[in-house]
Amino acid sequence: MIVKAPRRTASGWLLPVVIDGAPAALAIDGKSLLIHTISIGAATPGTRVVEHVAVLRSAPKLFVPEPVC
Repeated sequence: MIVKAPRRTASGWLLPVVIDGAPAALAIDGKSLLIHTISIGAATPGTRVVEHVAVLRSAPKLFVPEPVC
């Protein structure tokens, strides 16, 4: 992964990165400093995958296997 210099936006910061040769960017909220969008260059030129990120209000209940080894 290559992390480039962050750029200021109207709502926060845009952090460009390169992952396995594919360009990507993390959009960071200026007030909370949390990532709210991840955009990744797709295999097809000119297309992008955009993932929206949200903070959970409470932790999900995880399955606990029985018996515990």
